[in-house]
Amino acid sequence: MPPFEYLHRNVFGVLHEVRRRPGMWVRNLCELEAMLDGYYTGIEMYGIHEDVPRMSRSHFGIWLHHKTKWSTSAGWARIIEDKTNSYQEGIDTFFEFVDQYRQLKPTVRAHVTLKPHHQPTPKRLSRTFTSHDDRPDEMRIVNYAPTRLYHFRHRYGDRIVDDWIESYKSRLKDLYEWAKDEFGIEPDEWTVVRKRKSKT
Repeated sequence: MPPFEYLHRNVFGVLHEVRRRPGMWVRNLCELEAMLDGYYTGIEMYGIHEDVPRMSRSHFGIWLHHKTKWSTSAGWARIIEDKTNSYQEGIDTFFEFVDQYRQLKPTVRAHVTLKPHHQPTPKRLSRTFTSHDDRPDEMRIVNYAPTRLYHFRHRYGDRIVDDWIESYKSRLKDLYEWAKDEFGIEPDEWTVVRKRKSKT
């Protein structure tokens, strides 16, 4: 059985238990950050994908930088500890941010199914460890609404991989250009998901 699957619906269920008795789980926020890294490694081994904001350095950490302008290059735990004066204050501050962050809605803004001619470009191959045959079947652009933070979601068969938040790309056209540079996907090949009109 995957870790926590029986007792918790997603990562925020796990954090709810940590919040109740933090001292039973971790001695500091850096241990909590490492625990969450392990949590994601565990669920990904079982092909589990959670459609809630990710509590990883590449998502929560970038959101925290976007919100506070604090440098999270050494991790979100380190900067929260640096900005607070005690273990309890650090825990309380962390969960105040979690309460805000978990309200974000992962919302698909566009998607494309890759065709045979969509292959990793020389530009992608030159700056990553990607092999020539490592290409997703589908890509989605996901927005953490209502912010202007986006990331790519790749589907490989039954496996789903969320990429880093592209913190410096705040428009869909910027992500289209990235996909063109990386896989040769033209901007007009994307299917845009229109925002639903609110009911009045």
